[in-house]
Amino acid sequence: MPANVVQEASLTTRVTSWLSSQPIITCCILITCVASYVVGILTGFDDYKDLCMAPFYVVEQWEVYRPFSSILIHSGLLHIAFNMLSFVPMGAGLERILGSVRYAYAVLLFAVTNAILHTGAAYAAAIKFPDLVYQCSVGFSGILFAMIVVETNMSGVQSRSIFGLFTVPAKWYPWALLVVFQVLMPNVSLLGHLSGLLSGLAFSYGWLNWAMLGSSTISTIESSSVLAPLVRRSQFIVGGSGPGSSLPITNSESSGGSSWGSLSGGLSGMWRRMQGWAPVQAASTDGSTQFPGRGRTLGGPLPGGTLGRGQAPPPGRRESATNGGPPRSGHTGGNGGRQSPAQSGPGRPDTNGAVPSQKADAQDVAQLVSMGFEEGAVRSALVAANGDVGLAVEFLSSS
Repeated sequence: MPANVVQEASLTTRVTSWLSSQPIITCCILITCVASYVVGILTGFDDYKDLCMAPFYVVEQWEVYRPFSSILIHSGLLHIAFNMLSFVPMGAGLERILGSVRYAYAVLLFAVTNAILHTGAAYAAAIKFPDLVYQCSVGFSGILFAMIVVETNMSGVQSRSIFGLFTVPAKWYPWALLVVFQVLMPNVSLLGHLSGLLSGLAFSYGWLNWAMLGSSTISTIESSSVLAPLVRRSQFIVGGSGPGSSLPITNSESSGGSSWGSLSGGLSGMWRRMQGWAPVQAASTDGSTQFPGRGRTLGGPLPGGTLGRGQAPPPGRRESATNGGPPRSGHTGGNGGRQSPAQSGPGRPDTNGAVPSQKADAQDVAQLVSMGFEEGAVRSALVAANGDVGLAVEFLSSS
């Protein structure tokens, strides 16, 4: 790379890198939902009556595909944006705990139990509200409510914050969210959300254990030749950490960690990432090769792809020591601060016996390590990038 040029990865590369860092089932669900919405936009399709969850057609006409097709389609941009930005952090955490196979089965089980509860409640209420059995519902929010309940029960906290405005006991938190959403958005499906909430309770308290796959069955599926190409991918979670583990929670100052923390953290975090995907123009009018500023000021930490175990980051940029000034990459050699001739070439971060004059920020290191990168590679990449998180992610992702 020329000394006065900073190459930014394309938007497509950044999106691909971020997707490759997500567990495979969560990634597939996200892609399927987004693709369904995009296809609907391109084709002008907006008639969901044949795909939505409508209890009458499931029972009377045996259209049993509806519980599954309805969760993959959304009625508008805000609908799918909120659902997917909320789903990814919670879904990824749950998949890492349960493992990809058990997690995929749990999502299907939620879809089935949601449909059963939704249909039963609609027919029970049809005595007074007959139109409920014809009500058409679409969206992934029923599954999201089930995940919120599971996360709340696994977290072990005593109270939860509702939008940072007030707190409620943890056991009432999903119910409070149900009421708040219904008050703020009266057109959302009350039965769809309620059925998801009840499915989550049944899963959390073990009432669905009889319908879950056993460990031997999971192992058989994971070792099958059909899934071999998927199992070999780093995104595939084999086995998981067990259902007794706690889901990772996004803590916030107002709530101290909650399901809403995961929701709002996913929304704000992914918004910062999307801002970070925009190409960054490096200022080089003064001939300086130092990357201007820190990545967080341009849009926050960027998600990256996976780095193979034991791989070193790609070569970074270094200034030649012949310009009479200190090296701007933050590296100094082991000979009294001077670079040795073997280390002074451009494009080589110092990794052999060099002591960085500028240490990698611990918070940046922790963020990149949480994405799956090796700590040693992260530190080398951050130093080579002069502390810029975005450029370090590019180094790590392209190696």
